[in-house]
Amino acid sequence: NSQVYRSDYWGALAVDFGPLHTGNVDPRIVRVITQAINKKLSVKITYYSLSNPNGIERVIHPIALADSGVRWHCRAYDEYRSDFRDFHLGRITFAELSEPSGIQHEQDEAWVTMIELKVAPQPTLTESQKQVIMMDKGKGDSFTVKVRAAMAEYYIQYHLIDKEIRESNPLVRPLYLENYDEIKVWLFQ
Repeated sequence: NSQVYRSDYWGALAVDFGPLHTGNVDPRIVRVITQAINKKLSVKITYYSLSNPNGIERVIHPIALADSGVRWHCRAYDEYRSDFRDFHLGRITFAELSEPSGIQHEQDEAWVTMIELKVAPQPTLTESQKQVIMMDKGKGDSFTVKVRAAMAEYYIQYHLIDKEIRESNPLVRPLYLENYDEIKVWLFQ
């Protein structure tokens, strides 16, 4: 078995952090993207997505790399969609530095805007269940997390936070987003 566990570094029985998440990212792609960010260049890529499963050539203007908790993304202006988007690095099979880019990260409103996520236990849980849920997050009735608007959906997904109150079976997703209506403009539609 070639899977590496973080516990191997601490002793097999003492502490186990689970498997290392490495994803399927080609280091050559990362090198091109980071060079483009540092040198403010555009990049020609071949990108695979559910809407383009055979791949499509695009020109992007990378502004940042971001870890969603599950996979690495490149935040970039996409000439094809004329908008800022997230590109999963594992879905880029070709990347080549291109022309100088006039795109600045300040132009990406979702990247530069910090928002607060207000998270609480599902109201339909018992008081005892709510207290147990909040033991993981610190005491109190709720907690807030400040994130980039562009990263909010990833945080919500990674932490299994529901966007609405669950009337039945609240233990499926025991946390919910109290201020969904306030921040939904930043979330995936």
